[in-house]
Amino acid sequence: MPVKLRLIIYLFTLLIFSSTAIKAQNGIVVLLQGKITQEGTNTPVGIEFDLISTDGKKLQVKSNSSEGDYQQIIKPGLTYHVIPKGYLLTQQGLSFEIPNYTKYTEVTKNFSVKKIERGLVLNDLTIFDKNKADLTGSDVSQLHDLKDFLLTNIKVSVDIMVNTHDSYFKTTKKKEAYKDKKGRTKYKRVKVSTIEQLKELAFQRIENLRNYLLSLNINAKRFNLTDDVNEAVSKSNESKYKPKKKKKKRGKSVTEEPIPDIKNTKIIVGKIMNL
Repeated sequence: MPVKLRLIIYLFTLLIFSSTAIKAQNGIVVLLQGKITQEGTNTPVGIEFDLISTDGKKLQVKSNSSEGDYQQIIKPGLTYHVIPKGYLLTQQGLSFEIPNYTKYTEVTKNFSVKKIERGLVLNDLTIFDKNKADLTGSDVSQLHDLKDFLLTNIKVSVDIMVNTHDSYFKTTKKKEAYKDKKGRTKYKRVKVSTIEQLKELAFQRIENLRNYLLSLNINAKRFNLTDDVNEAVSKSNESKYKPKKKKKKRGKSVTEEPIPDIKNTKIIVGKIMNL
């Protein structure tokens, strides 16, 4: 291949790579803007909040107190998670997706917030299935939102109340070991009441939840776990929400009434230190 031709190919290739590099450096951006207002009054609020994108980057954003306005340059084609500091979003869903725009675009996102105060309910979840202690309920993934909330609001702790209102056990019997007068191991059948079984379930749920939160690297000092066991409520829910088959009619199939989702884990703002 002639030297001149090779030089032309080299320069052409270099031009392509340079063009690509410049395009990457001056990539498409999105201007995210909007207004932060107080729930109920719609008055502007000046707050700080984190925007965490799916590529792992965190942006710190501020709104001004006079108008509640904010602006932030972000990348397209990513999902962003909103974590306010000292406030709580009142809308459902803390995340939003930005489409993969091919040119500069302005996107408006307005948020309504309420100030974090002790006793404020952060979430009411179903993280356990009926009569079970494993974390297999429909809302388990939302515990990651709790982690983000605590990372952002470093002076806030939470109280978590685990109940057994979704569960019910009939009185049963179990084998219990004991020593006779000669020191030999014997077994006897003993009754286990409904309330005893519910208390045991609550204990297991709390321990499993504690271990799960610790596995998310949440400091044990940032949460307090308590139980709420009420046999009367459990019995009432059992009879009220037990699936009931409709009377079968000739030529028609049997259907069942759906069971309502009973929340079993409430997360509340606990102690706040100089927030």
